[in-house]
This record gives sequence, C-alpha cells and structure tokens, in this order.
Amino acid sequence: INAFTKQQIEGEMKRAHERNLNHFIFQHRLYGGEVIKVEVHSYPIVYQGKDLLFSIIHGVSEEISIDNFNIRLEEQVALQTEELKQQQTKNQIMYFSIIAFLIIIVIALFSLMRSKQRYYSQEKVIIKQEKRAMMGDMVESIAHQWRQPLSLISTSASGMQLKKQMDDLGDQEFKSFTDTILKSVDHLTATIDDFRDFYKTDKSKSVFFIDSVIEEGLSFYKSKFKSRDIQVIQDIESIEYEGYKGELLQVVMNILSNAKDQFETSEDEKILFITLKKQSDQVMMSIADSAGGIPNNIVDKIFESHFTTKGDKDGTGIGLSMSKKIIEEHFDGKITASNATFHFKNKEYKGAKFTVLLPIEPSSLSDDKISS
Repeated sequence: INAFTKQQIEGEMKRAHERNLNHFIFQHRLYGGEVIKVEVHSYPIVYQGKDLLFSIIHGVSEEISIDNFNIRLEEQVALQTEELKQQQTKNQIMYFSIIAFLIIIVIALFSLMRSKQRYYSQEKVIIKQEKRAMMGDMVESIAHQWRQPLSLISTSASGMQLKKQMDDLGDQEFKSFTDTILKSVDHLTATIDDFRDFYKTDKSKSVFFIDSVIEEGLSFYKSKFKSRDIQVIQDIESIEYEGYKGELLQVVMNILSNAKDQFETSEDEKILFITLKKQSDQVMMSIADSAGGIPNNIVDKIFESHFTTKGDKDGTGIGLSMSKKIIEEHFDGKITASNATFHFKNKEYKGAKFTVLLPIEPSSLSDDKISS
C-alpha cells in the first residue's frame, strides 16, 4: 500500500513530468506494517486495444535512495539557482529602470528651469516692447510739458540779460527772474522723474500714492487729451500703497492709451471717468470712457496675448495682456473689462469700463494714511 499522502504523490508526479522521468520514489507499507522505499517504473502500453499503464515496483536500497536524494537535491539546487538568476536579472532591470527614471526627472527639471528662465526673459522683452510702443506718446507729452517751462527760462534769461545791459537790474527783479527759472527747472526735473519711474525695470517694492500714479499717467496724455477735447472726470481718494509703482503706472497708461484710441472713432462727447476708492479689503480703481463700448464678440478676448483691433501697423496686442499679467501675478489682484452705462450732468453715456482690484494687506495700507 502506498504510504505517501495525496500531496506527496502529486509532488512526485509533477517532478517526474517536469524532468521528463518515468519513475517515482514512493513509500509502501508491507503486510506486516513495515514501511519501505520502493521505486516505481511506469510505461504506457496497449493491451487488447486498450491504453494501459504498466508499472514495475521494486524495493530500493538506502544507497540508491541516497543517490536519488542527491539527484533530487542537485535538481532543486539547479532550479533555485535558475530562479535566483532570473530574480537577479529582474532586479538589474528594475535598477536600471529606476536610474533611467531618475535621469528623465533630472532632465525634465533642468528643461523646466531653462523654460522658466526663458519665460521670464521673454516677459522682460515683452514689457520693454510695450513700453517702447508707447514712447511716441510719452515723448510728445514731454515735449508739450517742457515747452512752457523752457519758454519761461528763455524769457527770464533774456530779460535779465537785457536789464543788465541797460544797468537796470535790481535785486528784486533778479530774484524774480531766478525764482522763475528755478521753478521751471523743477518742473522739467519732475517730468524726467516721471519718465524714469515708468521706464525702470527694477522689481523692488516701494510705498507710493496710487492717486499720484494716476496723475502721472494723465500727465503723459495731457496734450493728446486736450487736442482731442477729451474731458477727464475724477473721483479719487488719496491712498498710500506698497507695491511696484512703475508697473502700476504702466497698467494705468495702457488703459488710458486704449481709451484714447477708442475716442479716435467716436463722434459723441468724449469723457473719461476715473474712480479710486478704498473698499473693505481692497482698493478699487476704475477707468471708463464714453466711446460706445467694446463689441460683444471681442469683450472676452481683449486680455489675450497679441489680440488687437488696431491692425498690425498700429497695435502690438500686448498692452492689455501685459496689464492683466502685472495685476494678477505681481499684485495678486484682478482686472476686468466690461461695457457700462454712466450718468453725468443728467446725461447718459455708454462705453468700456476697466476695473482694477488690488488686495489690501496690513503691511501695504494703513487707515491713518488715507484721506478722502
């Protein structure tokens, strides 16, 4: 009687099948109860048309059993060795995969850093391009603002020279002439300072008055607004703020420039409404015109990069786009454009309205520095 368990029998048969063997080592229990090791040899035969399995069973000595054990041990060692080799190959593949993955990550991070550097470089170039695009208006404005003080300087100097030649230059007249010249020089210097504030590219924060920024922006367009009969209505508070003055000035000038261009095709009364108020947790600045408004099909596109309604010759399409980038990324604020209706002196006006919202932080704005 076979003394192996069912699992042991299945294991022997599986081993024989894997090794292509036709013999097995089993344990048989004799009639008297003794258990001995036997070797079973099995062969398929055909007898009287039937497929049968012919088996020969005989006892094996301890030596043969040990030899068979050694064979099985060698087979097991060989099998384990092969499995270890396969596992080592898998480990090597995994190792090189991890190394390759890390290399890809390093390359990706390096490319991201390069892309970020290129992005900021391009941003600086775009800002400079937009500023250069506005240089014509600014130079014209500076020339207009300088005309009067230069004329006063020339008149005062000529008057002093004439009276000196006539030996009729008294101390009081001399002081009056020099005061006029000095005031005119101060005006010229202030204009240069405004121009420098607009064109400088430093990224350091400073404390400034937002209403002064609006006045600086208006001063650059004063001559153009006057020549086009554009009336400016202001409702502004004096608000001190900490941020990037030059960049906020650029935003104001971009919006004023856009309004000026819209008035070019408007035949209605030309009025520009500027509002600056402190709200509970933010500063609200709005600039609205009476030029009729923005066409509904493009009102959602005017902040897109390189979108312009002026054509390739007159417009770069980066002014309002850059303004949005400055307000959102450098001030953590918000800028919107919409069509609105206004009432002034019992008359209704329609036009575009740009609203800028700047967050108020304890370090950037204090109540004791605000007056209406």
